[in-house]
Amino acid sequence: MSKPDWRRAGQGVGFLLGLALMGWCIAIALSPDNREQLSHLLDATPGQVAILLGCSLGTLLFNGWIFWVVLLPVKRTGLWYMSAVNAVATLISYAPFKISVAFRVVVHNRVDRVPVLTIGAWMAAIAVLALTVLAPALLASMWTANQGLLWWALWLGGSALFTGMAVLLARAFAGEKGWKRLAALCSAVAFGRHMISGEHGRRLHAGIDMLSHWRASFAAALLRVGDVSVQGVRVWVAAQILHVDLGWGPCMVIASTYFLIGVISPIGMLGSREGGSTAVATLAGIASPDSAAGILTVSLLITASEALVNLAGGGIGAIFLRVDRWLLSRVSRRAASPDRHGVAAEQDERN
Repeated sequence: MSKPDWRRAGQGVGFLLGLALMGWCIAIALSPDNREQLSHLLDATPGQVAILLGCSLGTLLFNGWIFWVVLLPVKRTGLWYMSAVNAVATLISYAPFKISVAFRVVVHNRVDRVPVLTIGAWMAAIAVLALTVLAPALLASMWTANQGLLWWALWLGGSALFTGMAVLLARAFAGEKGWKRLAALCSAVAFGRHMISGEHGRRLHAGIDMLSHWRASFAAALLRVGDVSVQGVRVWVAAQILHVDLGWGPCMVIASTYFLIGVISPIGMLGSREGGSTAVATLAGIASPDSAAGILTVSLLITASEALVNLAGGGIGAIFLRVDRWLLSRVSRRAASPDRHGVAAEQDERN
């Protein structure tokens, strides 16, 4: 079995483990000890349900806009077009094998003509700008006991500082001069010289050009602050519906963990986010082993509301992108290819 086959098999097993983990989470949430919390779902007000769904829609839009604004220094695309691509990719991210990543690569490479290596550099730039916002939030939660004005000042001020540092560092290696400076720096490393030189190196270097654009980077950081805030509100509202006592700080920790696990999990989002965020909440002292079921139920409620929004958003995005045309055109090309070969053979015989 080749390496790709082993990788696919491993991801398939991981996906099954994720499904098993999701089943375990649901079993705990539906246990007799947790039925009282579940009964509070019937008491949820229309306003709470609307906020819960609205927050899921907000995070879906924020992430699409982040993809759009980070790419702007290198390639201009439509805002709503990028939102549609993100919505479809988010919907299929529930599946294993990182199909959502493959979908993004295919669309932006075939439709937008962005080189594959530049797409990888684009994803890396988005990850860096996510860390410049999430790291200060974590540090602020560690340094302050309550989430008052000091916490907000540390988070927002730290996000601006970290993003500014990332921009300044990228500017030192941006542009033609920066590329030559980076190439000279990498020449001291045997493998680094080959990685950064030539056309492939320039395509990777585009990620640095994205980060060095201060307007795009700070806009992406501001959108990420909005995304994390919306996700924190979502956790808080879900906790209010289920009568789980959670302050703003714990909600932000759970929201950030839920988001990060969904991004980096190689086995898909199902099960891993719920189990992982509950485990982190227990390790961080937010919940005791006895009250962890409450956090787990909150995570499952978030997953259910998010799935409804992602299903609707992915469907609308697919209609906007006319994915049906892509599929039908591919099928028609495959169906027509034997005929073309047959016509070519007949022409050869006549000649």
